[in-house]
Amino acid sequence: MSFRMFASAVVTAMWFTIPLACDSPYVYLNCDVSQDCHTGAQNVPGTVCVEDVCKCQDPTYAICCDFRRADDPDCKLVCRPCWECAEGTRGCEGADFDCRLPSDCPPVPTTCPNVSSCAAGRCGHTFQAGTTESQKVGDCTRRRCDGNGVLEHVIDFTDMHDDGNDCTVDQCDETGPTHTAHPDGTRCRDGYCARGKCVECIGQADCSDSEVCDQNACVPGHCVDNRPGDGETDTDCGGPCVPCADGQRCQVDADCSSGACKSERCAAPTASDGRANGSETDVDCGGRDAPACSGGERCAYQRDCTSGVCIGNVCRAPTCTDGTQNGQETGIDCGGACPVACE
Repeated sequence: MSFRMFASAVVTAMWFTIPLACDSPYVYLNCDVSQDCHTGAQNVPGTVCVEDVCKCQDPTYAICCDFRRADDPDCKLVCRPCWECAEGTRGCEGADFDCRLPSDCPPVPTTCPNVSSCAAGRCGHTFQAGTTESQKVGDCTRRRCDGNGVLEHVIDFTDMHDDGNDCTVDQCDETGPTHTAHPDGTRCRDGYCARGKCVECIGQADCSDSEVCDQNACVPGHCVDNRPGDGETDTDCGGPCVPCADGQRCQVDADCSSGACKSERCAAPTASDGRANGSETDVDCGGRDAPACSGGERCAYQRDCTSGVCIGNVCRAPTCTDGTQNGQETGIDCGGACPVACE
C-alpha cells in the first residue's frame, strides 16, 4: 500500500469515528452489526443495530441533540431520553414524560404557595413555608403553610377584631376575640363609659347646672318631674328628654328608644321597619334579630355580614383571600370563581 493510500485510509477512519454534530442529519442507514452504526453518517454514541437499522440501545431513548443546546456547534447527536429532545423528534412519539422545563409544570393550585421543578421528565413541586395571602381579619388566628403543603391555623394575638366601641378593650386569647368593657367613668368619644357603652353622663357632675343626668343623658330639669309638658311627648320622655319606651306617645322617630314612631306611638324594633334600631347594625340588617347585611353596610361582628367579613365596621364583598367561605366558593377561598381549587 502506498503512503498516499494509507494516509487516505487513516483520515477516512478518523472521520467515521467523530460523533455527528447537531446540524448533521441522521439518515438511519441499514446495518448488519452494531459496528456499522458508528461509521459515516450514523456515528451516534449509544446506538446499536436493531432489525437492520441503527437505533438507540435503550428503546425509550431517541437520537437527538439536547434541545437546550440546539444552536451550539459543539453539541453532538447522542441517544437521549425524549425529555431532552426537541418536540417532534423521531422516536419520541407517545413518550411518557411530563416536562422538559420547569415552566412546563404549573404550580399546584392550592392555598400554600409552591415552586415547580422538572427533573428527569417529571414535574415536582416544592412548597413554601409562611403566611398565606388568604387571611380572615380579626379572628385572632393566622393561616400559614408548614412547608409541606399543609395549612395550619396558629394563634395571632395581634389579629384583634375592632368592634368599633370606644368602651371596650379589643384583645385576643386562646379562644378568639374578646371585648372587655372599660371601667365606668372612662372617657370616650361622646362622654363617659358606662356598662360598656359610651354615654353623655354617669352623674350630675357631668351635666350643666340647668340639666340633670337621666338615664346617662343630660336633659332639662323638667324631664324628671314626673309630669308631661315642656315639649315632652309623654311623661318625662321624648322631645328634649330621653327617648320614650315602646307604647308611649311620640311625634318623630327620635322620640323613641326604638327609633320607630308609628301612629304617634313608639313601636318595638322589627327587621322590616326601615330603620337601624334594636340590635341592628344597619337598616333592617345585622345584630341578633335581623338578616345579615350586604357589602358596604355597617357591622360590628363578622356574623353581621352575608359575606362573613366585617372590617372597620363595614361589611366587605367576598374575595378569594378573605379567609372565609363565601360567594360562590366551595371551600375557604377556593373553588367557584377562585383560582385555587379545593383539595
